[in-house]
Amino acid sequence: MSYPLSSMGIPQVSLPLNTAYKVPLTFFATTPNARTIPFFTQDTLETFIRKNGRFWTHDYSLWPQWYFPGTKHLAFVRRRPSDEDLVIHPLGLIWYDLQEADFIQEPGSISDIVRVRAGVSDGFIALRNELDDKIAVMIGERPYLSPGDLRDLRFAQHGMKMTSVLLSFAPQSRLMTLLSATTFQRFYLETLAYYDYFVKWEERMLTPRDTPHPVDDSVIGLVTGQQDVAQTYYYMGVPVWLIRRASAMTADIRVRSVVSPTTNYPGMEHEQYPNTIKIFQSIPSPLRNRVSVSLRVANVVFGPSSREYHPGDPGTNFPESGKLPSFKYGSFLIVI
Repeated sequence: MSYPLSSMGIPQVSLPLNTAYKVPLTFFATTPNARTIPFFTQDTLETFIRKNGRFWTHDYSLWPQWYFPGTKHLAFVRRRPSDEDLVIHPLGLIWYDLQEADFIQEPGSISDIVRVRAGVSDGFIALRNELDDKIAVMIGERPYLSPGDLRDLRFAQHGMKMTSVLLSFAPQSRLMTLLSATTFQRFYLETLAYYDYFVKWEERMLTPRDTPHPVDDSVIGLVTGQQDVAQTYYYMGVPVWLIRRASAMTADIRVRSVVSPTTNYPGMEHEQYPNTIKIFQSIPSPLRNRVSVSLRVANVVFGPSSREYHPGDPGTNFPESGKLPSFKYGSFLIVI
């Protein structure tokens, strides 16, 4: 992997007193309720803009992110449907990849300044207004929610509004138009995740039951090295992937099947956008989880709670130099 498991809260391997035994330094990934296992070793430290305006494994609208309390809502982000289902999905425009025909040249411009076609920008505004109305009803039914409870929801909602307005009225370069569109889509999905948390997931989180809820494959889920977190979300019906060291394999673990890891999820474009460079570098952290929703080409601007450090952010565990402690890894086994 590109980062040490210890940085994800997974303890180092303790060497036994009897050194005659070899200690495995590999790790394994399991899931109690998902159908596939992501290829976690493909998750690099560097964030690049990809050809479709998204961010490969760093994009929370495509790939399950490591769990941190500061970004726990990302587990509830709606998963992108298959290409076949996307055509008929009521939110299909929220995962739609802009095509060449969607860029309209600005009349009279001598440079590559474009807008998106009205069908896309108007569709974004219609979806935004519909979600805004649902949020207003939800808040009206929950007078106990304080401004602090709604702060991050309101920020995502505001970002959704600003990017949709920008796409409607402001011509930009082709790259910035593409990034504005995908940023709106992520803001929408993040806003919807907050809404879904209040109307569905909060009750499940606060009301444990003896048997787990059926898994909801419509949400993207999370990856963690903490068994208590995995257990909590498993019982809520959220897709969960648990990373453990090979030394944690016990005789009573029941392996249903062994599978090959994959990055073949809808929307996963690896090719880098032409003439762009690395825009961010970090181990998985709450900060990195929030980068893809708030970046611009020349700088990164974060919203209210994302201006604050959370446990796991770079700088809280490691020197500012960004140098990570080294750790030796071998090959790995993926089991389900």
